[in-house]
Amino acid sequence: MGIRGTKLDLAFKSLRKQGFVARANFCCCSSCAGAKLANEMEAIADKSTAALPKGLVFYHQQDAAGVREWEEYGRNPREDGDLYLRFSHVSTAKHGEFGSMVEVGRALVEALQAAGCTPKWDGNPGLCVTVQYSDAFAPVEVSS
Repeated sequence: MGIRGTKLDLAFKSLRKQGFVARANFCCCSSCAGAKLANEMEAIADKSTAALPKGLVFYHQQDAAGVREWEEYGRNPREDGDLYLRFSHVSTAKHGEFGSMVEVGRALVEALQAAGCTPKWDGNPGLCVTVQYSDAFAPVEVSS
């Protein structure tokens, strides 16, 4: 199972180039991923010369288990067939909160669209951006 060479990979690479943290198959669940990312942001903030990322985007290992089911058996692990992509602004004790959830969500949607995906998100910062497994993990077409 892998993200390499897929539309989602292309979108995540674009986000990283723009200054976001974008992680695939990251930690076991949302709670653990959130805690680990918060600790990483604090460590970065402690380095006075380090620039903090614009925002955070990830899907976790429970989602990745669904990706394996889709790849191995050709069926969607969820009834709706959606991969849930979580995102957040950055918050640290040293610098406080900056950026906005809506801005990070919009950047994620734009990166997915630029990669050829059709994401779903209504602009609510409390909801995940979703994309169909079959869309996110489709190989990137290389033009000759």
